[in-house]
Amino acid sequence: MPHTAGALHRLRPYEPDRDRSALLDPGTPLALDLPPGPQASANRPGPPPDVRQLRAVLNLILEVRAGHRPAHQLRTAVHPRLYRLLSEETPTAKVRYTLKTVHGCRVAPHAVEACGTAHSQGRAYALVARFEQTSQGWRCTFFHLIRPRAKPRA
Repeated sequence: MPHTAGALHRLRPYEPDRDRSALLDPGTPLALDLPPGPQASANRPGPPPDVRQLRAVLNLILEVRAGHRPAHQLRTAVHPRLYRLLSEETPTAKVRYTLKTVHGCRVAPHAVEACGTAHSQGRAYALVARFEQTSQGWRCTFFHLIRPRAKPRA
């Protein structure tokens, strides 16, 4: 075919396995050599924690941070890394937080993010947390209580 600028040309017919298709019996199922799939029970996400469960864990974390509960009560509710951070943290001078609002959103099959407000001494504080499904169940892997920045002294 001579090449002319700007003209469209018909392509030659193409079937990649035209010769091999005669070897396949249409009534025989194809056996695909795929790697084994994930374990159904181990990798299938379970139901996410509901707002009541999120509230219970967040309230527990706030009480531990304030020194009203011992840190060992967090062991089954939070990831070991977060447990270590919270148990090493100095309590916040016996401040009592009241958890007002909690919202949760499933952001991935194995992750839920939560946000809310905690009130103390007439002030409202925002809090954020992330829960991930582990082999032991849903655990809090991240927690942050957002406080206002300290004003610089003049």
